[in-house]
Amino acid sequence: MKEEIDKTYKKIENKILNHEIYQNVKDYSKTKEKMRTYIEVGELLNSIDTNMSKMLLKITPIN
Repeated sequence: MKEEIDKTYKKIENKILNHEIYQNVKDYSKTKEKMRTYIEVGELLNSIDTNMSKMLLKITPIN
């Protein structure tokens, strides 16, 4: 009887552990995608800033 209880306990423990691992992997994937988006937006903003600076240098006469 104790052996059966131990096996059942082990199955429950494994299910809970697998669920926790799955949630962590899922959360990591969401965070990774969010960071990738922020980096891409930052690169685009940097590009605009660089282009605007070049444009202003062409327009603004240097005294």
